[in-house]
Amino acid sequence: MSASLKRKIAGVKVRFYKRTAGGNLAMDFVVDEERFQESTGWPHIADAERVALARIEEIKRTRLSLGTAAVVKGEMATVGDIEQALRAGDKVMDEKTLARYLAALKHLARFVSVTKQGEISDEDVTAVPLDRIIDRAVLERWISVQQGRNGAGVNWRDRAPGNVGINSTLRNAASVFQERLVMSHYKGLRLPPLEPLRKMPALPVPPTHFVPWPVEKIAAMDAAGRALKEADAELWLCHAMLRRLGLRDGELLEARGSWIVWGEAGEAWLDIRPRQPMDGEPGFDCFKHGRPRKLGLDAELQAALRGRTGWLIAPEMKDSRRYDFIYREHCAWLRGFVPEGRTMVNHELRKLAASVVYTQHGLAAAAYFLGDSVATTERHYASWTGEIGRAHV
Repeated sequence: MSASLKRKIAGVKVRFYKRTAGGNLAMDFVVDEERFQESTGWPHIADAERVALARIEEIKRTRLSLGTAAVVKGEMATVGDIEQALRAGDKVMDEKTLARYLAALKHLARFVSVTKQGEISDEDVTAVPLDRIIDRAVLERWISVQQGRNGAGVNWRDRAPGNVGINSTLRNAASVFQERLVMSHYKGLRLPPLEPLRKMPALPVPPTHFVPWPVEKIAAMDAAGRALKEADAELWLCHAMLRRLGLRDGELLEARGSWIVWGEAGEAWLDIRPRQPMDGEPGFDCFKHGRPRKLGLDAELQAALRGRTGWLIAPEMKDSRRYDFIYREHCAWLRGFVPEGRTMVNHELRKLAASVVYTQHGLAAAAYFLGDSVATTERHYASWTGEIGRAHV
């Protein structure tokens, strides 16, 4: 192969080259006056072209979804700029969650800014530009170091226990750049393409298995749920959608009336899929690389949701209040019914709902219901053969 090859891909001139003989091809191109130099992860030109096309399309989609923020000129936003924006104006989430997300972003910032003397100061961390962090090659190098491989490539194969913490750090850092925050708090800041962080593949982790709830816990929760509908209809709706649809908290927080597909024969579905910003509504990306799915709404949920055009849950509340309503108030109500020792309270309903689908309809149906791969679902449920009866709340 020659020193470099040039191709025009999706209207962008791309130069491919190898840094070392026998290594993977790197790509070098410019979009909107910003230069990108990244590894394709492949040694052959056909594969490299495919990666380049996907990367260019990602960048263009991100620029489009960022709206005015995408064309902001001037210096790249820093970690400190993001922290300041999040702490200004309306509360975006509870302080403990915000601190955890920002700590993850600062952890990555420290990695790219270490000196010969070691760790840098907190003040210096806040000055790190985001484009030094949100870069696929940088993130893979960080993963490799965390795995004890000293930067010599990522081990994508082994289910190492340490991968749990690595995945958590990347997921928390990516949460700083949720679409709703980009649209509401980062306008006027120059951001890099966010896809390398948002779409970083999760590392394989040791299998974890669903542990059934005691039957009496389920019965007590469902009885309390029926009483809750009379006492607080909105909190009941929050509970019923988590309980019956197996939604993640973040999916319920983002769900809008436009997500509901109404059929002609009285049926309805909640359509969870990636969406571009449109008609004043923010875009949406499936969480944790999840897959699109349509979840059937029973008659009771249809009656509660019909006519809602904005947020499906607590539409009259401010974003920070809605966040607390789902993540804190519902958790506080539910906690007394969740088996002891389980910390992800709302998420237990997702597991419980999936276990019902698994026992009644099988592995493939449970995977679709969750928006997960069959392999992921199998790791959680295939070793469990108990039966749990369906009970409406």
